[in-house]
Amino acid sequence: MCGKRNKSNRRIHTRKYITDNHVPSLYGTVECGIISISTNILSLTGQFSKNFVPLQRNFYYMEIYHGGYCPVENPKIIRRNFPKDFGAGFYCTELKEQAIRWAKRYDTPVVSIFEYSPDENLKILHFKKMTEEWLDFIVDCRSGKSHKFDIVIGAMANDQIYNYISDFIAGIITREQFWVLAKFKYPTHQIGFCTKKALNCIRFIDSKIITDI
Repeated sequence: MCGKRNKSNRRIHTRKYITDNHVPSLYGTVECGIISISTNILSLTGQFSKNFVPLQRNFYYMEIYHGGYCPVENPKIIRRNFPKDFGAGFYCTELKEQAIRWAKRYDTPVVSIFEYSPDENLKILHFKKMTEEWLDFIVDCRSGKSHKFDIVIGAMANDQIYNYISDFIAGIITREQFWVLAKFKYPTHQIGFCTKKALNCIRFIDSKIITDI
């Protein structure tokens, strides 16, 4: 094992997501999250993200981050006993600060940096905001239900929001009460790579211990 787990013995994986913007001519406009394009493709929408970097004509990539306790040079689909927001997968974030916060939960905090190159042939679900659809999707995933998407992007349920979701699932609070309570203190975003095909879109670049960032 590389490094130690946090005190709760939970391995937390945060990963990068592609903002409200995406890749050329592949996407249309969406209000709540998913859109169908030709032949069964579900994907993101909008203009180019400022984080995308041109590699060559019509091909772009962006840097994403994973906060953990050791470098992750070969990402894998993580399947654990406790469910995650978007199901089993390898999670990253486009927010370096968020990756750092998650890495600091460990005794040996490390942020791994990846290059993400979108693939229009994958099925991608994008929640641009915390919506009813976002909540229902997380409830399903945390209840153990599977989904058909290669990549899922959206806000992250942090520890406090996780508790609210658990209370909502248990019937302790109502849906209306959940939305009153569910307010993030800072922006959160995550991108879950849920299939092996999705992992082919990312390439390990480097890793940094927190003091190096």
